[in-house]
Amino acid sequence: MSPLNLLSCSVVDGQKSVYYVRVLETPTPRWTTYDAVEIGLAPSDIVPAFIQESSWTSPVWCESEPMAKSK
Repeated sequence: MSPLNLLSCSVVDGQKSVYYVRVLETPTPRWTTYDAVEIGLAPSDIVPAFIQESSWTSPVWCESEPMAKSK
């Protein structure tokens, strides 16, 4: 099954909408933090000890189609 088939756009008739996915990495120690711990020093106060990368997808544009009239 295509990942695109998993996206179900729920919009009001005639209204356009856009979705995107934002991803956050689990915070991880900087390499300077690893080095400081390895040689027995306190982590630097100049830079944060941990970083968290993030990413997001391209927009997914959705446009509703008129609903078919039931008979």
